[in-house]
Amino acid sequence: MDIVGETTGFDDDRSVHIEHIHLNPKFWFVVHYSVITGVVKMVRGGVKCPKPLRLRKHIMIMTFIGSNGIAARKLKDIEWSDQKSIYETFLQVKAAVLKMFTACNLVHGDLSEFNILYHENDVYIIDVSQAMDISHPRALFFLLRDIENILGFFSKLGAEDLPTAAELFNEITRLNMDPEKNLAVQVESFEKDNRSAQLRCDKANPADMELRLYDAEVAETQHDLAEPYN
Repeated sequence: MDIVGETTGFDDDRSVHIEHIHLNPKFWFVVHYSVITGVVKMVRGGVKCPKPLRLRKHIMIMTFIGSNGIAARKLKDIEWSDQKSIYETFLQVKAAVLKMFTACNLVHGDLSEFNILYHENDVYIIDVSQAMDISHPRALFFLLRDIENILGFFSKLGAEDLPTAAELFNEITRLNMDPEKNLAVQVESFEKDNRSAQLRCDKANPADMELRLYDAEVAETQHDLAEPYN
């Protein structure tokens, strides 16, 4: 899969960002549904991101983040003038990750300074094609990776008073991982235990499993999240 961005527009109000998604035709609907679902959840949850305007086959048109036809820069390209701005930006990113997890039930899965836009002192989350529901069996692993990426970036900028990965992970998930132990190992063990518990429950109650899967499928297909943008 290849997602290529292109910016076009007539004036500030009509400027848009176009995402071209190139992949095997039989997969494009699945990818688009995943992207549109993630973006809609983020918008509803109050996470700042480009909003979808129109979806047509392999092209998604989204609102343009920037001014006067000049696209907002990514975090990696910002020249910071003071530590206060750096720390305030970290707090914004932290809030976005927290909202995605608690209000949207999402984990970005590929979050870094490369896919966060910075415009007029605000951050915007982009590139959600790999975002996953928190019920995904590896969601916590990818959340930890997102956290480590973000902390690593702001640490390189010299940001002070940053939380540890364990502190931030526990704050977002409301779990209680031991900060004195290897966090990755604890997350792996937690996910394995919960996957095993669900499997044991499914094997013991196959009818309940079928009903659960059916209800989830019905909930996903009850309405087309892309419809407002077509």
